Amino acid sequence: MLVALLDLDYILYATCFSCSSKGLNDLGEIQAKADNFINGILDAIGTDYFIGFLQGRGNFRKLLYGGYKANRKSPPPPFLLELKEYFIEEYLASLVRGAESDDAISILHW
Repeated sequence: MLVALLDLDYILYATCFSCSSKGLNDLGEIQAKADNFINGILDAIGTDYFIGFLQGRGNFRKLLYGGYKANRKSPPPPFLLELKEYFIEEYLASLVRGAESDDAISILHW
């Protein structure tokens, strides 16, 4: 059985920014767009199973370099927190503490 490892942070931000730029402001529609994004990935690789990861609290990179991602001054897109909560509840997304979601994927892959 093939199980995909998904960086849900990427899907979270991509969906929220895309929907915001199109003027979508209905949470149900935004959740449906995210679901379609996830299902498109799963269809492309031929599986129905995945483990999703979201960044939790802390990041070791900020401990090493205080300016990590300091150039990102724009506010988060609308519905970011609501969609993150949806991923946690709907998909049982794992929160990665002290690192980023793609770090967890890399560790599990190897």
